Amino acid sequence: MIMDALTSQTSVCEAEAFDIEAGWSRLAAGERGLRAPGGTAAERAFNQIAAQLEASALSAAGAASVRDFTGDASGYVAAMSIKGLSHLRRELGSSVADRIIAETTERLKALLPESRLGRVGRAGLEFGFSAADEADAAAALARLEVAFEQRLHVDGQVFDLEVVIGFASRARHGEYAADCAADALIEAQAKGRGVLAYREADLQQAAETSAMLRDLRAALADDALSLVYQPKLHVASQSVLSVEALLRWRHSSKGWISPEVFIGLAEETGLIADITRWVVRKAISDQAWLAGSGKPVTVYLNLSGRLLADVSFCAWILDTVRQFDGCALGLEITETAVIDDPERALANLQLLVGAGLKIAIDDYGSGLSSLSYLKQMPAHELKIDKMFISTLTSSHRDPLLVRSTIDVAHALGMEVTAEGVETAGVLALLRVMGCDHIQGYFVSKPLELSALADLLGDKDFGTAFARQASPFKLPRASTQGMAG
Repeated sequence: MIMDALTSQTSVCEAEAFDIEAGWSRLAAGERGLRAPGGTAAERAFNQIAAQLEASALSAAGAASVRDFTGDASGYVAAMSIKGLSHLRRELGSSVADRIIAETTERLKALLPESRLGRVGRAGLEFGFSAADEADAAAALARLEVAFEQRLHVDGQVFDLEVVIGFASRARHGEYAADCAADALIEAQAKGRGVLAYREADLQQAAETSAMLRDLRAALADDALSLVYQPKLHVASQSVLSVEALLRWRHSSKGWISPEVFIGLAEETGLIADITRWVVRKAISDQAWLAGSGKPVTVYLNLSGRLLADVSFCAWILDTVRQFDGCALGLEITETAVIDDPERALANLQLLVGAGLKIAIDDYGSGLSSLSYLKQMPAHELKIDKMFISTLTSSHRDPLLVRSTIDVAHALGMEVTAEGVETAGVLALLRVMGCDHIQGYFVSKPLELSALADLLGDKDFGTAFARQASPFKLPRASTQGMAG
């Protein structure tokens, strides 16, 4: 076993001298468990190769072992991944990572004596075990997950390990049990679960997702996507100065697909970059047509946080915008879009603003609102999320939050848009608060380009909003508790 090999390492390492040339010959002859002291680069390279050869041999033998084991109808196969091991391998080297894997296998054998080790990878391993039923298997693996949280000591270093485990039944999945366990592991990682059983429904969902992705790619290639535009009313002038472009997809057999579904899928698969390129080109074309018709407006597009820190993508936007004179384009980003890579994201925002693009912070208040990021972002506009606007006339807290947000945004040189305005009362209250723009169904639903052109050409459109006076008194701040 591995611990026997590790024990033999100790005697080798404690020897006064290690003949490196003889060591290579012994490795070539098939001897395992050899280790050099590791004081020189040559000795460290020797140890790395020796560990890799042991892992390869163990993996090959283990794979056959698991295949044999899964012939048992009560058998289960589990795929286990050690969180962060790939990062440790890069930081500390393969020798330490391989030792962690080796110690993990020994801990597994101690906790599940009847288990059989399967393939051993760079960040995890596969094993087979018996259980009375799925619930019993899940309970055993849950205990295993907890036990692996105990600290591991390797080469004088201490590691706090976390594992993720996916498993599948041989009786249900036959010769594909190992593959199903690997799929369950991926699903567990995606869902943040510690232990997860494979489900056929997951396979069906995966097939449906794959088909939808294929259809979405085809729709993009066939120019079968579309844009609609929701106007934003400028409160002071009672006119529409800007619109938000919203992507729509009508599936040939399933009808309209929710943007939350297909845009989320595009972000997960990397298709969002190609879709955003299509949106940018289409919006610029439509904006140019409106301007040529005497109805100029700024068109705002939603930019995925996954693209904001992408230097090459932002460079593409800049190159594209420069090709069109008089292009009035804005980008809406969420307040959390800069969190993953703030330095690069903020640098890209500065470049976009320098090229004349407007930046709006979308859905403000719905995420991890940070005054630090708000201060750093070169934004022109702050959009307050509709969750605060929808209860503006029925809550004591929300008016205080909205009014203070408007004051902060104005102090930072930004205009404010209220999203989700649906009643005259909310509009009137927002006017008193000094809100600059309103957006929502009270102003207009999202419109196709031709309908938007008609609205922009209607000179009486804004007069309906001009006489909305507030029947409400703004609540004053109090040191006592506020009722919701």
